[in-house]
Amino acid sequence: MSKVFQAGDFDYDECTLLSSSGVSYPNFEKQVVSITLFENIFQNSMHGQLTVVDTNNLPMNMPLTGQDYLTLKIKTPNIQQPVVNHIFCITQLMSSAELATGAITYTFKLISPEALRNNRVRVQGSYTDTPSNVIEHVLTNVIKSTKDMTIETTTGIRKYVSPYSRPFDFIRDITRESISSKSQSPNYLFYENTKGFFFVTTDYLYNQGRVAEFEPSDSGLLEAHGKRDIERDYRNMLNYVKDDTTNTVAAARGGMLGGRLVVYNIFNKNYEVHTHDYFRDFDNFSRISENPIYNETPIDEEGKTLGNFPNSNINLHPTSKSDGLDARYSESYNDNQSEKWILPVRSKLMELSMGQNIGLTVHGRANLAVGDKVHITQPITGKNHGKSDIEKYYDGEFLVTHLKHIFDGSPKTHMIEMSVAQDSVPHSYDVVADAKEPKIQGTINKV
Repeated sequence: MSKVFQAGDFDYDECTLLSSSGVSYPNFEKQVVSITLFENIFQNSMHGQLTVVDTNNLPMNMPLTGQDYLTLKIKTPNIQQPVVNHIFCITQLMSSAELATGAITYTFKLISPEALRNNRVRVQGSYTDTPSNVIEHVLTNVIKSTKDMTIETTTGIRKYVSPYSRPFDFIRDITRESISSKSQSPNYLFYENTKGFFFVTTDYLYNQGRVAEFEPSDSGLLEAHGKRDIERDYRNMLNYVKDDTTNTVAAARGGMLGGRLVVYNIFNKNYEVHTHDYFRDFDNFSRISENPIYNETPIDEEGKTLGNFPNSNINLHPTSKSDGLDARYSESYNDNQSEKWILPVRSKLMELSMGQNIGLTVHGRANLAVGDKVHITQPITGKNHGKSDIEKYYDGEFLVTHLKHIFDGSPKTHMIEMSVAQDSVPHSYDVVADAKEPKIQGTINKV
């Protein structure tokens, strides 16, 4: 096994190009300029880009038609598990450029084979089973994935009918009606990272151990005998940006802070109304920390908080159930009472994209992917603060939501750009009980 000499080292165990004409090109890493892979906790599959330098007239010797494959096994030295052990489809030539040496660089688009199959096949028929079993069946028998899968089991047997839906669309619809048999949480996510496919709740992700710790430090520090402090380099945040994602207007309009759900029954012609209040419902779900990312300071003379405006987001939800039956089906079903948690779940997932978000760049490593939990320590900046003063609202546990692997070929360097999020904060914000919305006393001029 090779050894890490500096943070960001990586090795190719395999890099093989296979064209649709049957021509195989092993040791393709000699042609590779860079490989970029994207992971997103809100997307069903991975994608990426491959840039190669061509000195052997690649299009003539091995024509690429968009039906080609790249087999990758890339690892961090001293870490057993490869950071990438995937086959990617080469679907598109994105750009090309001629170099002064006469060589040509090509940039190709990469996608997971499952993403390609998702656009070629449909799910048809009906399934009567738990949501997790149905999703496992679709992945293994319709998508025909052989990758590792982490599936959190669900409760309740239900009947699902698919009118020729795309597999990922069908899975997305099932996810909305899924409740964990372990935590009773409805907050499911379905995504792919370098470790495989995941159908899990945020509770599952929050309860896992942290994968890494990051802090600002001086990179390249030397220990005794002139050796690098590689472990410290791996913890170092090379770049750190507080993402400007907190948007009160978007949070209100999208239903994160409050909302109203009108459930109308097309079977017996009645309706009921459910409301969501961010602060009232905050403790109903497990979170990565303990306190809301907003405070309960009143914003008007009536003492209303940001969560007291259900009409900021109004939704209609049809149903046809009555006395353990659903008019859509000919048999009984398990009523998971989804109307009670549709709004809170939407709010919960919005918090991961509109809450406390940080963008950072670190040295690449094999054991880091979206869905992982990391710890970040960020000192307060400014002349009145030292390195020991910690930014208390941006300190603690975070969930990795977006991640980009960047593998540069010369010299071989692995970097990671990622976004991490908190749906809550470790320290509560101060509340002003008698606060009011400031106003300007204007006049009305009729002309």
